[in-house]
Amino acid sequence: MPVWQIPCLNGVIVLATDFNADQLAALQIIQFSPYPPPLGGNSIHVQRMVQRCNAAGLACLALDYTGTHIAQKQSDPLVLALQGNLRQRLRQLRTLAPQLSPNRVVHMHVSMLRRFRYLAPYLLWIFRRQRVWITIHSGRFVAQNSAWQHRVYLKWLFRKFERIITVNTAQLDFLRTLGLRNVHPTSLPAFVAPTPSTVSLPADIAHLANTQQLVVAAGSLTTVYGFDVLLDAFSAANLPDVRLICAFYGPADDAVAAEIHARIAQLPQVSALTDSSPALFQALLQQAAVYVRPTRTDGDAVTIREALALGLPVIASDCVTRPTDCQLFETDNVAALAQTLTAVLADAPVGNREAMPDYAAALLALYQTDRIHA
Repeated sequence: MPVWQIPCLNGVIVLATDFNADQLAALQIIQFSPYPPPLGGNSIHVQRMVQRCNAAGLACLALDYTGTHIAQKQSDPLVLALQGNLRQRLRQLRTLAPQLSPNRVVHMHVSMLRRFRYLAPYLLWIFRRQRVWITIHSGRFVAQNSAWQHRVYLKWLFRKFERIITVNTAQLDFLRTLGLRNVHPTSLPAFVAPTPSTVSLPADIAHLANTQQLVVAAGSLTTVYGFDVLLDAFSAANLPDVRLICAFYGPADDAVAAEIHARIAQLPQVSALTDSSPALFQALLQQAAVYVRPTRTDGDAVTIREALALGLPVIASDCVTRPTDCQLFETDNVAALAQTLTAVLADAPVGNREAMPDYAAALLALYQTDRIHA
């Protein structure tokens, strides 16, 4: 009898040999992905997509493979969380896969493919009875896989997926250079519109929103997210009636985190939030004057699309192709960012809510077009 346990669909802890077979067999889509917590563009996308699939009548479940935050996930009926070490989680997958109906979609969501690229053949074997899709979310995917040996391996690997989805055109262009046959990658941004937040901001932040313009930035405390550039630019811009709020989430680089927090402590017009809930972050965006994305590389940046959907001006680095309504600055250029911040804040409009493309509907259409009901 296995000693590891996983939550059933109704949130009850059961042994892996006691899955509810009827519930599992009825599933039409399995989103194989991280699921909140921890927060991140990938996990939030999947959480919202699971909800949208079920609302559209497609039985869908998130299969969280991270093995973390198990207690928080057990109360969510839309996620099945694997736990334990890597060997135990793979063993749980081997138990789970035969209970899924054949010809259903297992949709894998990955970032850079660092460890995943080597586990993928085994995962494809585990789900050999299902139809396996993959979405690549990270903006670092191209840079991390440009070496010739990675390209040769990925060309072999990606041919084994039924459908490949990228979140930006740079990833799509890279995949096309691999010369894949019988697999036609699709570019589809990962934005799924949230419902308006009814969560109240903390009292100190709510007070600031009534007295100052709020500039919001979000990301992990790693060099990729460019918080050092943002702090330099905000200081150089000298904006006395503006408050910068940095919302940090996800894994951090200890050295970067120490440096950024030390700098924030010396800047009275800068505040930090850590691991805020999606609803709280959405409430913060609803009160913001500008959203800033100073990243050095990027995927689709779901938060950019959320800000645009709320009618916010968005300032972003030009490291990748951005939505057309963004105000761009040269990546890592402190002076350019300071100048753009000053100009945008001088006449930051109270924007009309913009009609963003419904990418959830586009993904649902792909599921339905590919006859997952078969």
